[in-house]
Amino acid sequence: MRTLRHNARIALLLLLCLLTAGCSFRLKREEIGSDALKKGIDAFQRGEYDQSRLIFSEVIRTRPGSPDLEEAQWYLGASAEKQGKREEAREQYTLYLKNFPSGRHTAEAQERLALIAAGGASAAAPPPAPPLARTRSSGRYGKFSGALTTEYLYDDQISPEPSVTVQNRVSEFLDFRWKSAGETDLRIYFSGMYSHDLLDHAHSRSRISKLFGEWNEAAGFYSLRFGRQPASGNTLFSRFDGLSAVYRPSNLVHLNVAAGYPVEAFGTHNPGVKSDRQFYELYAAVYDLFHLNGRIYYTEEFNERFSTRRAVGWNGFWIRDDWTVTSILDYDLDFKSWNDQLLGLDYSRGIFRYSGAVERRKNPFLDYATALFDFSLLGNTPPVTSLGALREIKSRDEIRSLALNNTTDSLEFRIGITADFSSVWRGDLRYAHIQSDAVEMVNLVGTKVDKRADRIALFLSERNGLRLSEIWTFLLMAQPATDSNTTTATSTLSRYWRNGALGSLRVRWEKTEFKNIDSRSTRIVPGAAANFPLFGEIQASVEGDYSIEKNNSSPETLKTIQTRISLTVPF
Repeated sequence: MRTLRHNARIALLLLLCLLTAGCSFRLKREEIGSDALKKGIDAFQRGEYDQSRLIFSEVIRTRPGSPDLEEAQWYLGASAEKQGKREEAREQYTLYLKNFPSGRHTAEAQERLALIAAGGASAAAPPPAPPLARTRSSGRYGKFSGALTTEYLYDDQISPEPSVTVQNRVSEFLDFRWKSAGETDLRIYFSGMYSHDLLDHAHSRSRISKLFGEWNEAAGFYSLRFGRQPASGNTLFSRFDGLSAVYRPSNLVHLNVAAGYPVEAFGTHNPGVKSDRQFYELYAAVYDLFHLNGRIYYTEEFNERFSTRRAVGWNGFWIRDDWTVTSILDYDLDFKSWNDQLLGLDYSRGIFRYSGAVERRKNPFLDYATALFDFSLLGNTPPVTSLGALREIKSRDEIRSLALNNTTDSLEFRIGITADFSSVWRGDLRYAHIQSDAVEMVNLVGTKVDKRADRIALFLSERNGLRLSEIWTFLLMAQPATDSNTTTATSTLSRYWRNGALGSLRVRWEKTEFKNIDSRSTRIVPGAAANFPLFGEIQASVEGDYSIEKNNSSPETLKTIQTRISLTVPF
């Protein structure tokens, strides 16, 4: 009877997805970087300019020195122009030319500024193409775009002798997007890879990260996704096979529903659907509603038809003038305990930006499957390796107790200050203190032990101070902790060339000490990278690192060469 009710619940949610016909756009605070850049470009191409501006602004704020900054800055101007905000568009395009005088979109930015100055109809301008992607003109079979990347990775340990090849593999990455012709807005997305291990063919692997169809109602009120797609961020997994739907009663509020089967984070992801885990979720997302952005959600996950997570939560931020308040709440209804409680505050004044946050969270989030890590299960015969096997010998309350015993509670305090000294120089200083009760083996019994750690980080960046389109970054971070001390220094010098090429030199230094076992190691890694156009929009990149590591437990010095070559062909 319990199984019947569970299957009926999943079927009802799948039906609800079909009836409401929609898909979810997720704004996930943790995902900043190239993935966030792609989401911002996707939102821009779908006409969700407010969302794209939020994402690109966050990329610029949190990824200083990253190659993503050029595209984010360009799309900020394009998004403002699309919304008819000429002054803001002019300001963003001017910033782009100042920061990237030899960038990929320099000529286009100059043209857009000229049109804005002349009072031209900027909204009629075609949107810029995303990096390394070209869209065919709409024809009988719709629009195609994407990129195929071939990558060769080779790592060799040259000392101590004899030398040993650590990695030797060729990988193919394919990203593909198709949009139907005509008035029907039907799209198909695909992202996958195949990696062939030249050392051991048995270690070759393939993965499909994305394969779904999307339908958008003409007026934009409803949309639907079906297939392997990104998760919303409310769950304990990053992608799933199933349905997601959204109803947009206004630009300020979106109502979302999703159901399906989670996909494992690692390993080979074949097209086949694994049905041993299921989930469903409901959430409402708000966008700039009285300066508030975020979502409130309810989600439930199952493992072998056993409810392992049932939670409600909120994830969002409030922005007004110079103030930003960030908050995250996640409460497990079954464990009757908080998974995450975060409150952050940012304030800008003049050239300075001050930030602070306090967060109490479980690691991992409360889940009955965590009980499988309990040390008391190691001696069972036969071994207990699945939740189903554990349920045969333990009650639900006992499993809950084991899960709690193997979940770490942590409390973290963070403060920081960022200073834009000029258009060239920027600095960032941050401090964090973490307290946790990690689970360790003591006398063959899992015991929670108090741990402390501090983290101090200093970041400096210089941009185009020599008028050579260069970017220099420096990061120094120290983390003294209960069991270890770690110090890291990283520096990168990059330059953009007029032909669209990007070259960089980098060096990384690490010193690590493990107190309990009297182990100390020092590692220095100089390296270089180059990304350059070959012909048309085809891009090539080459990078290499030389690692030198010394450990007090060995008289030998470990030396490794790491190389990577890739070729990207857009279509």
